Amino acid sequence: MYAYAFFIVYYIVACFYFFSSTLRLPQAAGSLAPAVVPVEYPKNYFRSPLDIPLILAGTFGELRTNHFHAGIDIKTQGKEGYNIYACAEGYVSRIKISGDGYGKTLYITHPNGYTTVYAHLSRLNGAIADYVRTQQYAQQQFEIDLAVPAGVLAVQKGQVVALSGNTGSSTAPHLHFEIRDTATEAPINPLLFGFDVGDTRNPVIQQVNVLPLDLAKRINGSRSILPARALGGGNYALSKNDVVMTTPFAGITVKTYDTQNASDNANGVYGIEIKKDGLSVFSFNMESFLFEHSRYINSHIDYDYDVNGGAAMHRCYVEPGNRLPVYNNLIQSGAIDLSDGATHQIEIIVRDAYNNTSRLNFAMRSTLTNQQMASPLPGTYRQLMYQGNPARYTDGNDFEAIFAPDAFYDDVYFKHSRRATSSSIYSDIHSVHEVSTPVHSYFDIGIVPRNLPETLRDKALIVRKSGSREIPLKKTRWDNEFLIGQDRQFGDFYVATDNTPPTIKVFKNYEKIKLSPASTVQFNIYDGLSGIASFNAYVDEQWNLMDYDKKSGALRGKIDVPLSAGTHQFRLEVRDDRGNLTTKAFNFLW
Repeated sequence: MYAYAFFIVYYIVACFYFFSSTLRLPQAAGSLAPAVVPVEYPKNYFRSPLDIPLILAGTFGELRTNHFHAGIDIKTQGKEGYNIYACAEGYVSRIKISGDGYGKTLYITHPNGYTTVYAHLSRLNGAIADYVRTQQYAQQQFEIDLAVPAGVLAVQKGQVVALSGNTGSSTAPHLHFEIRDTATEAPINPLLFGFDVGDTRNPVIQQVNVLPLDLAKRINGSRSILPARALGGGNYALSKNDVVMTTPFAGITVKTYDTQNASDNANGVYGIEIKKDGLSVFSFNMESFLFEHSRYINSHIDYDYDVNGGAAMHRCYVEPGNRLPVYNNLIQSGAIDLSDGATHQIEIIVRDAYNNTSRLNFAMRSTLTNQQMASPLPGTYRQLMYQGNPARYTDGNDFEAIFAPDAFYDDVYFKHSRRATSSSIYSDIHSVHEVSTPVHSYFDIGIVPRNLPETLRDKALIVRKSGSREIPLKKTRWDNEFLIGQDRQFGDFYVATDNTPPTIKVFKNYEKIKLSPASTVQFNIYDGLSGIASFNAYVDEQWNLMDYDKKSGALRGKIDVPLSAGTHQFRLEVRDDRGNLTTKAFNFLW
């Protein structure tokens, strides 16, 4: 009898934990988030950073890879070299020069508590350029990040501080422009500051997905994928008006974009609101955020079931591990409660920064009450990993994956498989979970290499295969027999070696050209696996500044050291992340 009673209690407890792990409502379930008090931003303080019309290629808060867009992208008519003006008086507080990212970037701090940021510049102007060049030579570094003391580089409103360009990770000439709160460095939507960007167009709603918040059902693809059609006047409808679910709680994701009067670019929207029976249960707006929160975009985006292309899908409910502070009016964190079996009216409202609004209405109900059990664990998955808890997965004695508590935004049914490889790879290929599942913090992948020669031990690294690309993991290190690397994306992992030095392609035969202070020497540098770690150029053994564009591999510069007439030597050294070195040297006439 006691054994029977124990079995009943154990069964009830086990069912509770299983059900709660497969149907976890997002954080703050049942709560109503406090209303956000609107901030009044100065409308006439900042002038335009350009003297051409402000036509946008990108808006604030757009959904980008692993981050929200922190500013607006202003088109420069497909050209570089437009004057960039200080938007108000202040002082240059930071200058960052990089071969990728924002490229050449200028930060100007203003006395009203804001800092403006100008990125992807082709070059800096006047005393600002001289200051940077002096610091680059002092540190013998092209890439540099300078905190400039107040008073060193004062600027006036309308002063030309730089020229527009296409440096860094930019894929076309434009100005990336930000306004930040100086005290917190939080970027703020520049369109709230009164810039003259014509926009009377309503946002476009492309698609709505309705998915169960039962994790197992969601994995099995049980969701409604509903293209939207325009009715005119900013109103939209779905391909079917009555959505029937088989779980008591549902989540909504929305694909939407915005355009401006002078541009058809599919730019990001300012905000989305979800109403259930006339009551707001979810809203967000892209007024401001902190950079430390930007990677939570991977929880905000719904990566699955995109049938329309274009912009990414906004998740209109908050997962347990999502710490973004951009949400408001949350009831059950945006989860749609259908457990009463009744039909509920849903309204989706999409706005841009100028309050142009689009609306879509439909009905929802569920055939399943919250007393019924969730779906069973899918059979192809190896382990259930709980959001908020550390996790470790091992397979045999030669593979492990270790996750921090904040790695996932929701519980994850984890899977792993392996397959044999060719002799040129020193391990099995490990297929780790699913590429579409986002990861917030770095996780460790550990693999014990197979048949790795001792002479190649310091050249070994773990790579992730992405299409035809091999992407080296960060912070590769040895822990006894395990080679360990860090990544924040799932995929296929294996051990490879890089003992091939970088390549240097010389743009011209400079030995047959007489060079002068106006001449530019140019190279292309490339490394096929571990990546370029450093480069240094020398003229007669004196360090010479070179300008690097990582996306194209272009390395160029002028002969920048004092020379007398005659023959001199130019030498370029390029080293990759595994320490392989290539040197190119030639004599030239001056």
